[in-house]
Amino acid sequence: MPVAISVIMPVYKAASYLRAAAASVLGQTFSDLELILVVDGSPDDSSTIADAIAREDTRVQVLHNAQNTGAGKARNAGMALAKGEYITFVDADDEIDLTLYATVMQRLTASGADCAVWGLTEQYFDKNGELLRENTLLPQDKDLLTPEAVRCSILELEQVTLFGYQWNHLYRRSIIEQQGIRFEPMVLYEDFFFNLKFIRHACSQSQLAIAGYRYAKRPAGSITTRFVPEYFDLSVARVESLANACREWGLLDPKSSDILGRIFLRYSLSALARNCDARSGLDRAGRKAFVTRLAAHPLFQAFGRQARPTEYTLRVLRFGLDHHMNALARLLGRLIYLVKREFVDLYARRTQIKRNS
Repeated sequence: MPVAISVIMPVYKAASYLRAAAASVLGQTFSDLELILVVDGSPDDSSTIADAIAREDTRVQVLHNAQNTGAGKARNAGMALAKGEYITFVDADDEIDLTLYATVMQRLTASGADCAVWGLTEQYFDKNGELLRENTLLPQDKDLLTPEAVRCSILELEQVTLFGYQWNHLYRRSIIEQQGIRFEPMVLYEDFFFNLKFIRHACSQSQLAIAGYRYAKRPAGSITTRFVPEYFDLSVARVESLANACREWGLLDPKSSDILGRIFLRYSLSALARNCDARSGLDRAGRKAFVTRLAAHPLFQAFGRQARPTEYTLRVLRFGLDHHMNALARLLGRLIYLVKREFVDLYARRTQIKRNS
């Protein structure tokens, strides 16, 4: 039976959080929805919990994967079962505000938009599960009613790190099905590339300045807290795809070039910090060679050199790369790495300042 919203939740090693996550969906004041739980070869009690939730609420379907396929493929499997006019996603260790979907659907009823985007609250937890602090990220509140306006919003959302998630979006399912849009298997940025594919076919978008999603950031478990050797190359692909889209759509101007440069510098600084991790396998010579590579990189030459970030660390990095001060760039990366490793909460505060710059 058709419903307004299909909520897809991939489940892997989420036994401690699954009930709360599902309750935040099933307890919505907007009830015309279905919840599709895709238990993705989880070795804990997630399957048992998911089945129990389904017995308690007829709006719940459970799909059991015998083997772990990854979040992207699990979401694809859930989309194949979806019957909603719109599709959205929730991670099994996060929660949403109980009025979120009512607010979003009220807006979409008025605007008729193909998708909606809203904000989030980042919740930083320590290793004992204690909440350290919260950060709120919000988009500008507006309706974008032409394809051109939707495309112009991408860099604005990416700059405040709201474009690259799927769980703060609601998508018209007919577009996804007609265009065959699916998550591609990647170790990082599956959500970003899914959104970029969708936005090519969206004619309208509503942005809501509400923080309806609660994104739990814990010391271990998330892909963003694990070491990813391909981090920099995948980040380059992300920035290049944005630059290519801007060129294709005639949006590459001084303002967009500045934003692209800031984004590239942000990823470069993160890569420099990650290079200090023993798991990178890089010695001093390797880290030095990486900085030389950064300074000569086409994205730095095209966008990074001209960027005017407001954050001090990015200005220092740009100066160091532009003036071939290899040691300065490496020192900056080392400092960021140490701060992140030793002072997690302080790093969370610094990251939030960076995102708002």
